[in-house]
Amino acid sequence: MTNREPRTAHADAPLAQLLRSRPGYVPPTVGERVVVVADLLAPSRHPRAVMNLLRFVGDWQPDRVVVMSARQHGSAHKGSECATSTLARLRAIYSGDIVIQAGAGAGRDALTVGSCSCWHPVISDLGLAVTAGIHPVAPGWLSLSATGPGASRYPGALAILLARGFGHSIICSRTRGLALIGEIPTGDPTADTLWGFEIGTLRRTAPSTASSFRPAMGFGVVDSTTGIAEPTAIAISRSGAFTFNGVTYAA
Repeated sequence: MTNREPRTAHADAPLAQLLRSRPGYVPPTVGERVVVVADLLAPSRHPRAVMNLLRFVGDWQPDRVVVMSARQHGSAHKGSECATSTLARLRAIYSGDIVIQAGAGAGRDALTVGSCSCWHPVISDLGLAVTAGIHPVAPGWLSLSATGPGASRYPGALAILLARGFGHSIICSRTRGLALIGEIPTGDPTADTLWGFEIGTLRRTAPSTASSFRPAMGFGVVDSTTGIAEPTAIAISRSGAFTFNGVTYAA
C-alpha cells in the first residue's frame, strides 16, 4: 500500500502554518507507531498501571511516546523525584523518541503553540523533547488538553467537537474519559475519517457525581504503518491491567 498523508479540512489554515513555523518543528511521519498517555507523571497515578504501561512500551517499542502533562511550569514536576524516576525508568527500557507535551492546559492555554522552557535538567539527562500547547502527533492528528466533560457531556464529545473545529483528528487529555468517535466530514463522502479521541488517565479513578459519566483509566495508540493513521483506545482495569493485541499486561 502506498503511504499518504490523510487530508484535513484546514490543512492550510493559520494553525497548521503556525505549527510548521515553530522552532525545531518536525512533521509527523506516515508509518510510525505512537503511544499517547496522560498523567504518567501525576502523583496520584496508579502504580500498577504505570508498571504495566512501561512493560508494554518496552515490549512494543513504538516510534514515539507522547506524555501529556497539564502543567507548563517546571516547578511542579522538575523537583518531583517520582516524575523524574518514572521518566528514567521509561528511558531505561525504551530508546525511541519521548515527547513531554507540557503546558497543554485548559481553555486558552490549549491553543498556545511553542516550546517550553521547563524540564531542562531532565531533558539533558534523558534525551527528552518538550513541547507546549498543541502537538502534531501523526499526519492529520493533533493532541491537546482541555477540561470536561461537563454535566451534559458523554465520553468523546469534547474531542470530536474540537476535531470538527480544527479540521484535524484530535487526541484530548484531561476530560477523564476514554472514548474514540469517528465521523466522515459533512459534504465530502470521500474524505478521511475525522476522529475525536479521549485517552483517559493513569490516575486512580472514582465514580463521578454525574450519573452519566465515569472517569476511566486508559491510554491511546495511533498506528500509521498501513498508510493511514489508525487509533486504538486501550482500557485499563481498576487493578492496573490491560490487553493489547492479545497480550495482557497484569503485573
